Formats: sequence, C-alpha cells, structure tokens
Amino acid sequence: MNFFRTFWSRHKLAIKLCLAAAIIAIILFRMDWAHVAQLAANIRIEYFFSAMALIGVQVLFLALRWQYFMNAEETLVNYRTALNVSVASQLANFVFITSVGGVFVRLYLARHYGLSILKSLCAVIADRFMTFFAMLFFAVVFSPILTDLVPGDNIQATLIELCIALLLCGVFGLIGLKFLKPYIRKSDALYSSFLYLLRILKNRPVAIKIVLSSLAAQASFFIAGCLAAKAIGLEINWIEFMAMLPFISIASSLPVGFGGWGIREGAFIVALGFLHIPMESAFLISVQVGILSILGTILIALPLAFTGDLQKLLKLSRKGAAKNDV
Repeated sequence: MNFFRTFWSRHKLAIKLCLAAAIIAIILFRMDWAHVAQLAANIRIEYFFSAMALIGVQVLFLALRWQYFMNAEETLVNYRTALNVSVASQLANFVFITSVGGVFVRLYLARHYGLSILKSLCAVIADRFMTFFAMLFFAVVFSPILTDLVPGDNIQATLIELCIALLLCGVFGLIGLKFLKPYIRKSDALYSSFLYLLRILKNRPVAIKIVLSSLAAQASFFIAGCLAAKAIGLEINWIEFMAMLPFISIASSLPVGFGGWGIREGAFIVALGFLHIPMESAFLISVQVGILSILGTILIALPLAFTGDLQKLLKLSRKGAAKNDV
C-alpha cells in the first residue's frame, strides 16, 4: 500500500496526463471527422449564445453562494466583491487547467480584500462540497427516468449504491465529528473552522439560501448543456437528456484526469450513447460545454474591465499563482 501511495504522489501528474491522453487518443482515432466538421459548420448561433448566457447565470449564482458563506455570521462582503473573487477564481481554473489554481487565487484575493483566510478556506471547502451535493441531488431526482434508457438491473443497482453511499456519508460524518471533536479542539484553527461550518449549518435561513443557489447554479449548467445539443441540430428529449447530465458531471469531476480533459469527453460519449446519440455529436457537445464555460465566465468578467477591476484582479491572480508555485 505504501508503495502505491508513494508512486502515486511522485507520478500523479504524469499518470493523469497519460490517462487523459489515452482517452483522447481513443476518441480521436474512432471519430468520423468529416461528420464532426459538418456538425460544427452548422451550429445554430441562437442556441449557442443562449447556452453561453446560462453559463453566465451559473457564475452569478456561484458568486451569490460564496457571498452567503462569507456573510453567514456578519456582513463581510457585498455582491460585487464576491463576484470579483468568483470570476477571478474561475479564470484561474481555466488558465492553470486544474481547480487548485482557482482555490489559491480565491484565498489570495480574499486576503487582498481584508477577509479572514480561515473563513475563506472554510467557504472554499464548503463551496466544493455544495457543488457535489447539487450534482448528487439532480442525479437522484432524475434517476427514475433512466429506467427505460439503461438496463433495469444496472440502474437499480446504481440507485441502491448511491443511496447507501449517501446514507453512510451522513452517518459516518456525524460519528466522525463526534469522535474528532476532542482532537479538533487541540488546534485553534481547526476548531474555529469546525465551529464556523457548524454555525452555518444551524443557521437555517442561510443554509436554505446556500442550497437554493447551488441548485440554481447547477440547473443553469444542465440547461446550457441541453442548448448545446440543440445548437448542433439534435432533436432531443429534454427530460432524458437532463437525466444524463448529472452523471456526466459527477464522472467529469473525478480527480483522475488532467483538468477534466478526456474524462469529460469520454463521459459524454458513453452516457449519451444510451440515448442513441452518435459519438461525433456527443464529442461536439462536450467541446461546446468546455468552450461555453470559458466564454460564459468572460461574459460576466467583461463589465469588470470598464471599472478597472478586471486588470487588477488578473494582476493579483498572477501574483497569487506565482506565490503558489514558489
């Protein structure tokens, strides 16, 4: 076990790169590129830009959620500041490919704005968890629809395993907090973080706002995915297509690839195959989603350029990333 752990820690980046490259190579060799070119040449602009606008809406909801986390106990940031930090973090995710760069930039900017680093770190961790929670929520909601699309035994087994996993996470989470509390008390930083997150959970109005903003952000992303399918002329069943997207998102977020490259494309091709969507179409939808995520964030970032905030944020982001590299 120690050998594999040491090997993974030393060669993690190389393994992720090889995995992403292998998946992309398999996809590229099996692709009918003439068909892909034909689909790309006939993209319907109205659906594409509508999807881009929805990605922008997702960014707005994510900024709102971060504001709720930071203001759980007292008003520390206004929405504009929360939006500035969220946009800079998203841009850092794209520039540095992995989400780690975005996390460090978010913490660096939080310090720049005079916010508590401890609360910012708690907010980042809770923010990541709520994104995963929203994906799981929609996966459970849409799972019954998949009964006619995926072999019955498979979907039932998946549902049972998912429910058991969620139940075990909840039970062991509560038990773990109970047993870890004495150890957490020994560290002032950990104990303060523990109390801060606990107070957020007990603050019902704030907790409800955080959950609703998380679901709204994820729903915006899923609808944008449906519009990306419509953009290449696919006649889709919206409900069936939406039912697949949570599972695609969960698979794409697994930390086994390099910045999601290859994993996302493979997840789209496999999942949409159950809807009898050709791999060329699924691949192009995946590529659109990646491009739309960047363009949607830039769409929200553009107004900051007129106030001078964008240049300042990018400069601070580069400083934060440079310190992280050091």
